[in-house]
Amino acid sequence: MAKTTLLPGVESISGKVGNYLFKTFNRNGKKEVRVYLCPSDRYQRKTKLSAEECEQRKRFVEGCREVARRIKAGDTRPKKAIWAAVKEEQENR
Repeated sequence: MAKTTLLPGVESISGKVGNYLFKTFNRNGKKEVRVYLCPSDRYQRKTKLSAEECEQRKRFVEGCREVARRIKAGDTRPKKAIWAAVKEEQENR
């Protein structure tokens, strides 16, 4: 296995970039970075989205738009608080 050194000031790296998945592990006090190659066609859904899943995605998109609109309009509350208010409004409709 090749040794990986992170840049100074970088504690860890994790996430997916392109077809590469980066994970940082802390083993015996040493940071270890692993890189995995993920084929792009690895997972394909076999069934169509259900009506419930479509509705949930639609509500999420509407919520994202409303949160962004409120922030742009000058709402200075934390994003978490704005999300909670938007969610409550969606549930009361």
